[in-house]
Amino acid sequence: LTLSQTALDVQRRRNLDEVERIAARLGATDPESLVAEIGALRRDSGAEELTLFAPGQRIVATSSARPGAEVRYPSEEILIQLRERRPFVSIEPLPDGAYEIVVAATVDAIRQGAGRSDPQVLLGRFAVEPRLSALAN
Repeated sequence: LTLSQTALDVQRRRNLDEVERIAARLGATDPESLVAEIGALRRDSGAEELTLFAPGQRIVATSSARPGAEVRYPSEEILIQLRERRPFVSIEPLPDGAYEIVVAATVDAIRQGAGRSDPQVLLGRFAVEPRLSALAN
């Protein structure tokens, strides 16, 4: 049990580091390139889903490994934690008994000419390996 908890903690940390790296990259990406960029970054990171939200939870760009899957919006808990300038990471159960790691970070636009505005939210979802999901139950 301790080993599975350690493995989950390592995966959570790795996913958080990846989402923070992606958030920094998206902050420097031209708005016209965001859709293509988020797709490439999702594939490279191994995320099941990456979605960039503007203030008011308006979807700016999204990419999913499951075509046609419904985009899930950040919860109030996520938004509160991000407003406190802290990233969010959590292990969440799925209906099929598996688990996913949900990670959120703010994206501060550093593009040339971008005015100061509320930060965007990057929400990432990562699958937990089936053997770790089984140990988490």
